[in-house]
Amino acid sequence: MKVGKQQSLTDIGYGNRKRKTKRDEFLGTMDEVIPWDEWIELVEPHYPEGKRGRPPRGAETMLRMYLLANWFNLSDEGVEDAIYDSYAFRQFMRVDFLGDSQVPDATTLCKFRKTLNENGITKLLFDTTKIFLERYGKMMRGGTIVDETIVEAPASTKNVDKRREIQADSHLSRIDCRTNTRNRHRWKTLAPTFDWDRHVEYQKSRVRSKVEYVFLIIKRLFGYRKVRYRGLEKNRTHAFILGACANLFMLAQSGWCMVNGVA
Repeated sequence: MKVGKQQSLTDIGYGNRKRKTKRDEFLGTMDEVIPWDEWIELVEPHYPEGKRGRPPRGAETMLRMYLLANWFNLSDEGVEDAIYDSYAFRQFMRVDFLGDSQVPDATTLCKFRKTLNENGITKLLFDTTKIFLERYGKMMRGGTIVDETIVEAPASTKNVDKRREIQADSHLSRIDCRTNTRNRHRWKTLAPTFDWDRHVEYQKSRVRSKVEYVFLIIKRLFGYRKVRYRGLEKNRTHAFILGACANLFMLAQSGWCMVNGVA
């Protein structure tokens, strides 16, 4: 959804720069590929009407600020400061200091994130993205690939009985695990003329790479290497929005572009 506005001297000067930064290119790509109209329609039914207290900021403004915080792994206070400091952030937020609009404060963003969490809105955004990918044949099916990083942590007592959680059985015997091996010496020993094992591992890697690229985007591009929030629901909300955005980012990289939700 595009909103036209008169360019200021800062906009003109910034537009004449010789090259765009990676941040500019990323934000421009996400601005084009996200179906803003559909996403805002999912947010607005749960958004406060502003009958009491100060008038709320627009749902699109808060959604854009929320996405910046998730994409760049920033806290509520951190993303507020970053928008003031970064012209690229302000351009994505469509904040014009010459007018009446200002950057929403960290408390407003915290309340917005709480609204998304309590109403399961990021799950709806993720499902909407999944439906779109399925509609145009961009959804991979068959099998499950798990990417995990094991970090030592104390057992939690945040449960009803206030007891230490008991480690659950993995039941790996019920799962068909097909992991990649990197033992090149074994390949040469078993098949000196033809690396059959290496050929099999190559075929596995071709399949895995299509899915593991999502983890690369989420962990490296979005900086989601460890959880920030306490509680499964909060982290599930965070994971849903990053998963939806990662799929849209890959869709844009493949040459697809959505304008107002139409590919």
